[in-house]
Amino acid sequence: MDYINNNSGWELNDEGLLRINSNAGCTATEGHAPWYSKRARIKKIVISNAVTKIGRYAFYNCSALEEVEIPDSVVEIGDGAFARCSALGHISLPGALAEIPVGCFTRCTGLKSVDIPDTVKSVGDNAFFLCEGLESLHLPYSVERIGSFAFDGCSSLKSLRLSEALTEISDRAFYGCAALEQVIIPSTVLNLGSYVFSGCSKLKTVSIPASIAEIGCCTFDGCTALESVFIPASVVKIDDYAFCRCRALEKLLYAGTSEQWSRISIGSSNEALHAAQIVFNS
Repeated sequence: MDYINNNSGWELNDEGLLRINSNAGCTATEGHAPWYSKRARIKKIVISNAVTKIGRYAFYNCSALEEVEIPDSVVEIGDGAFARCSALGHISLPGALAEIPVGCFTRCTGLKSVDIPDTVKSVGDNAFFLCEGLESLHLPYSVERIGSFAFDGCSSLKSLRLSEALTEISDRAFYGCAALEQVIIPSTVLNLGSYVFSGCSKLKTVSIPASIAEIGCCTFDGCTALESVFIPASVVKIDDYAFCRCRALEKLLYAGTSEQWSRISIGSSNEALHAAQIVFNS
């Protein structure tokens, strides 16, 4: 066996197995992981339970990586740790993890599924950006925030279950999720950012929870299959382009009266709302 070992807590054999034996062997910055020059050889990573932290960009661009074993001893994963690992198909995150960091799985185009423990409270910006193979997603009840661009470009995502503890869905969180047909926005969500579901061209129905006061710019822009939408009486503003290019929108269910509807500030390029049949609560 041809082992590469720099006596710093890691070893790589000629079959592409990288073993990480200590925190010293798992601390890295972009382009400076000790195994970075050998990254094309890495097919499997096994991390020992002596490791508590995976460093920033530790396994960046390990394009042949197919399998990772992360023990529950790991409580922190650095930004971009698995970015551009395009052959990685599935990963189970450790049971004590509190955050999926910024860009953690950016451009992991082969990633189809991920197991997220119920300790995770935040999904960071760009966490799954352009994970084009991701098909289903179950966010545990612990998740309170989804960052900007978190699932932007996940064009195969069909099934989405959001956390009942969720309070914030940031800008472009699900932009371009073209396979997504249905989403239930929890009643706990207080902030719905701009472009959140823009380009979700198969989304047919959506219900806005009563916790929302403003529907942001371009939130549902380009949802060309959207047929019906429920808007609560709590909404006081619908921003520019919020429902732009929603050509299939036929019915708008509004929880308030026609008088309340008339007081809502509706921005420009929301012709689909004006053309739809509005069904008032009374």
